[in-house]
Amino acid sequence: MAKGGFWTAGTPGALAYEPKMKHRFRVFIEGFAFEDSGQKGKGDAYEDDPNDDSLIWYAKSIEKPKIKLGFIAEKQAFTQDPNSPLYLTNNVPDVVTPIKMVLVDPSYPNATRKLLRMFRRAGFHDDKAQAANGGLETFSQKHFRQSIGQVYFQQLDANGTPLETWELVGAFPLEVDFGSLSYDEDGLVEISITWAFKHFFVTTHGRGANIANGTGHDGQAMQPDQGYDDQMAERTFTYFKDDLPKDEGDLGKGGTQIPNLQL
Repeated sequence: MAKGGFWTAGTPGALAYEPKMKHRFRVFIEGFAFEDSGQKGKGDAYEDDPNDDSLIWYAKSIEKPKIKLGFIAEKQAFTQDPNSPLYLTNNVPDVVTPIKMVLVDPSYPNATRKLLRMFRRAGFHDDKAQAANGGLETFSQKHFRQSIGQVYFQQLDANGTPLETWELVGAFPLEVDFGSLSYDEDGLVEISITWAFKHFFVTTHGRGANIANGTGHDGQAMQPDQGYDDQMAERTFTYFKDDLPKDEGDLGKGGTQIPNLQL
């Protein structure tokens, strides 16, 4: 019998191995923990304190990363001989296609303000922040990345346990759309963020410890103590972990460059 069986099948009394649901996810952005210190001269060099949580409960949607191969012309074939006319040099997967995230903008915590803060901390039209960044009279890619911090999201099961953890390495907002206002509508204000990144890795959660030697996110899923039967025996594993950038704080060293800001 196929593992898992039909959607509703399973050991009597155990939870079924159901399909993943789009609405079961959570998003984390480390830099969103920063808030104004509340007092002049307090907090860090930018007068901010990490007083909030990195869990973005007001995230409405997020795209998963894509993997695509270069176009392979008809009648071409793979070969290991670099001297062959059939040798392909464009079949390396491309995993850096930008993805889009949509946030509902609460009055508090103010998502607009959190995004503006990231740009300010990078020295964007702010003399005090530029001084804090070592006197750089420009927008600092390095401090921008450091202010954003870790960006990841998790696909959850019916119990709220992570099934997958997707982390964007070297992530930065390629475009931020703060929404629109209109007397013709009574909907929620939404912010769209297009995230670019150098690389990603993904941890699939299963039984036991992470067998990828500690990189990524540990955690177990679909355990008997969570109501599942013992059909699922795969261990936790982190994919694509072995080519991570050496310096995640500096986007200028290999990988994607931050383009000039356009207003």
